[in-house]
Amino acid sequence: MVTDTGSATGRTFMRRRERPVSPADDGSRSEWWWDVRSAFLGWLLARALVAGGAIMAYASVERLLGDTNLPSLRDGLLSWDAAFYRDIATVGYGGLPEEALRFYPLHPIFARAFDFILPGGIDVALVVVANIFALLAGAMFHRLVRREFDIYVAGRAVWMFSLFPSAFVLVFGYSEPLMLFGLIGAFDAARREKWWQAAIFGLIAGASRPLGLALVLPMAIEAARTVRTADWRDRVGRLAAIAAPAVSTLAYLAYVEARFGDGLSPLRMQSQFRGDFVDPVTRIFRGIGDLMGSEALGDGLHIPFALVFVGLLVVVAVRLPASYTVFTASLLFVSLNADNLNSLERYGLNAFPLIIALALVSRDPRVERVILTSSGAMLAMLTALSLLGAYVP
Repeated sequence: MVTDTGSATGRTFMRRRERPVSPADDGSRSEWWWDVRSAFLGWLLARALVAGGAIMAYASVERLLGDTNLPSLRDGLLSWDAAFYRDIATVGYGGLPEEALRFYPLHPIFARAFDFILPGGIDVALVVVANIFALLAGAMFHRLVRREFDIYVAGRAVWMFSLFPSAFVLVFGYSEPLMLFGLIGAFDAARREKWWQAAIFGLIAGASRPLGLALVLPMAIEAARTVRTADWRDRVGRLAAIAAPAVSTLAYLAYVEARFGDGLSPLRMQSQFRGDFVDPVTRIFRGIGDLMGSEALGDGLHIPFALVFVGLLVVVAVRLPASYTVFTASLLFVSLNADNLNSLERYGLNAFPLIIALALVSRDPRVERVILTSSGAMLAMLTALSLLGAYVP
C-alpha cells in the first residue's frame, strides 16, 4: 500500500499523530460506517450544488423568457433518462415505445420496492433510491481507494467523486448510482479475493446498465492472479465473479426476446443512439476541429474532457493494477468511438479509476483546491445546462 500525505489535511493530521487512524480492514460495521461518514460531506455538498444549478436554470429562463415550462426544467430530477425509468416503473416495458428497452430494469425494480414504504409515489422513490446508492457508492469508493493506497488519497478521491462535473446524474433519478455501486463493489471484493461478493456486485452492475459488461475482463484478470493456489471451491467462485455481469445482462436480454421477440434490440438501439462507429483517435482530432467551427458549443465542448480522460488513462496504466487499466480503457473506447459524444462526461464518471488517477496527481494542496473548486463549479453549470435542455447528460 502506498502512503500519500500530500494534502494539507493529511499533513496537519500527520503532525498530530504518528500514523493515520482508520478501522481494521475486517469488513466490520465500524469500518463500513467510517467509509460512509467519509463520503457524506461531499455527497451533501454535491446536492447543494445541484440545487444551486437548478435555481440558476429556473431564474435565467424566467428572467429571459418569462416561461419556465421547458420539459427538462419542469421534470427536474426526473428529466432526460430518468423519465424513462419513471415510466418503466409505472407501466412496464409493454406500455412504452421500443426505445425504453435500452434502459435496464434493476433501478425501476428498486424504485417499485421503495414506493411501498415511501410517501410521494414512484417519482420520489426513484430519486431516493438513486441518492441512497450514490452515498453507498461513494463509501465503497472510499473503501476501495483506502485499501489500494491510504486514507489521504481516499479522502481526496471521494471528494472528487462527489464533485465530478457529471456527478449531478447521481442526484437525478438515473441508474448510475446503482451501477457504480456494483462496479466499485465488484472491484473491491475481487481485489480482496471475495469472489462470491464480487459476483453479487457484478449481477447488480449487469442488471443496471449495458456498461456492466465491462466488468467481465477485469474480473478475469483479477481471478487469474492467484488461481494456481486456489482450490476447486475458490475456482468456482472466481468463475462466478467473471460470469455474473454477463449473466444478469443476458437474463434481461432473454426477457426481451421472450416478451418482444428481439433480444438484441436494447443493444442495437444503444448503438443507434451513439451514431456511426468512428475510431477514437479520428474522433478526437475531428473534435479538436469542431472547437474552431460551428460545433464549438456542441460536440466541441466534449473534447477538453476527452483529452483529460486520455491523459488520466495514462496515469491509471502507470499507477494502478492491470484490471483497472483494462476496465477504464474499454469504457473510454466505447465513449469515444461514436459519432455522437453526448454523455461523454457521464462515461468518464462511470470509468471511476480516472477519478483515482485525478486524486493521485493532485497531491499538492493548491492543485487539489483548484480541481475541487472547478469541478464543483462545472457540476452546478452542467446541472443548469441539462435542465435548460442545452446539455445531454
